[in-house]
Amino acid sequence: MTGGSTGSNTIDSFMRAFLRSAAAIFSGTFFLLFCSCENDPATVHNYTQNLSLPTQTAHNVDLFYSDSAKMKVHLTAGQVDEFQGGKPHTEMSKGVRVDFFDDSGKVSTYLTSENATRIERDNMMEANKNVVVVNSKGDKLTTDKLTWDGKSRKIYTKSFVTITTADQVTWGDGMEADEMFNHYVITNPTGEYLLRDDTTHAGPK
Repeated sequence: MTGGSTGSNTIDSFMRAFLRSAAAIFSGTFFLLFCSCENDPATVHNYTQNLSLPTQTAHNVDLFYSDSAKMKVHLTAGQVDEFQGGKPHTEMSKGVRVDFFDDSGKVSTYLTSENATRIERDNMMEANKNVVVVNSKGDKLTTDKLTWDGKSRKIYTKSFVTITTADQVTWGDGMEADEMFNHYVITNPTGEYLLRDDTTHAGPK
């Protein structure tokens, strides 16, 4: 999820640049492995064909994207793994947070999840497990799976969702919203609860 397709492409470029420094280590390690196993074709085949192994890995990733000297996106992840093969993708794990900034430089919306998967060629990202999105009004979305579509600039899910606003809590199955979570629709509402007038609800911090 990102503040726009330009930002997502730039984040991907930054991520590749960040991981490139580890490429030499991985290529050197693979070369030694290949040489040591050259008399064992089965072992070499297992390593070269095992698509479950990442080609590059980085830890404690901290990425910033700015445009015209203004901060736009801040992404952090405990671990980032890049995979090649049939469908190249990037997996972010061990805690993921994406902050989106408004024109004044303040965090407008943020997303957190336990992990996320980015498929660059489809311009999509899927956040999984304990997904939370909070917008500038303080509206809060919680779900177990959320997909961001960079082409349509929308976020959506078919999973159970809970949306908490300043005056009510709404539950349902499935949701669609704009990427900044300012306008949203629950596909199949299953219940709601009105909050008391003195209930406070804060936005991103």
